[in-house]
Amino acid sequence: MLRASIPTSTEIRLNVSDETGVVLADSTQINQVLINLCTNAQHAMPDGGIIDITLSKTQIDEKQTIKMSVADYIEKPFDQRDFALKVRKVLDEK
Repeated sequence: MLRASIPTSTEIRLNVSDETGVVLADSTQINQVLINLCTNAQHAMPDGGIIDITLSKTQIDEKQTIKMSVADYIEKPFDQRDFALKVRKVLDEK
């Protein structure tokens, strides 16, 4: 259902830890939260990008919990020459 609501120009990567386990929660509410987070992330990248969804086991106040995070970013090629020129310009201005 999530893939259908996100354009194909946006890649979805799912990272689920083997230690995550099972959570007692309302699946409809979890699904709605995930769709809202991913839709917001996609709106921040109108030309496409990558959405990383991560589930991992964590501990808060000595209680075992599951952490869900959604991150978005645009993958752009890194041009070392352009970066070096910008650094040189900044250093020359000092």
